[in-house]
Amino acid sequence: MSGRLLELAPGLCMVQRGWLSANHFIFRDDQGATLLDSGYIAQVRETMALLRQAGVDPHRLRRIISSHLHCDHVGANALLQRLSGCPIATSRIAGLAAQRRDAWAAWPAYYGQDYRFFPVHEALRQDQRVALGGLEWLVLELPGHAAGQLGLFCPDTGWLISADAAWGGDFGVLTCRIEGWDAPLRQRDTLRRLLTLPVTTLLPGHGPLQEDGPASLERCLQRVESFIRQPRRMAED
Repeated sequence: MSGRLLELAPGLCMVQRGWLSANHFIFRDDQGATLLDSGYIAQVRETMALLRQAGVDPHRLRRIISSHLHCDHVGANALLQRLSGCPIATSRIAGLAAQRRDAWAAWPAYYGQDYRFFPVHEALRQDQRVALGGLEWLVLELPGHAAGQLGLFCPDTGWLISADAAWGGDFGVLTCRIEGWDAPLRQRDTLRRLLTLPVTTLLPGHGPLQEDGPASLERCLQRVESFIRQPRRMAED
């Protein structure tokens, strides 16, 4: 099974997945469990097994949060929502795209990947504070890679769940045919804003945890700035 469980705190487990599935974040408290991002649809069975390994019954999920609508982040949403009846939350923009079943914004029409649309019940907004896993998190909008992409920042620990806005010195592909010619500029603005936060550890949407979060963010910023200077590099990426 392709997945590594990391217990970061009594109420937070990071599940690092292999490519192409996105990492999962499982928040647990007395009210139940919340899952942030459910991975790639081709690996739904593995995702269910990993939830159980983390002590979560997929039939009893309290909530799903989707950082954005791309295929590798929402593959198990429809199934888990049907099993548990739990609400799904994402950004207002992503929620509208899901409601319209926008296969362009969600990627299946462009990349030809299998996809299941799902209902969205709640819109999270910039600077909203949410209690998850016994910690308070600040909701961040992180445009660039995807319209309406969300991340979470915990001021008490400095942990940043960055989705595909930042990984270990890299970030999610900038598909300008979908996101517009200015996607690299929005990505740069997102990274600059993240660098103003007192981040300690980066918890990315793909790949391993980054203990030196600011250094990873700075490498990401240098990378997108190189794309802006030399657009051909982005096309070849």
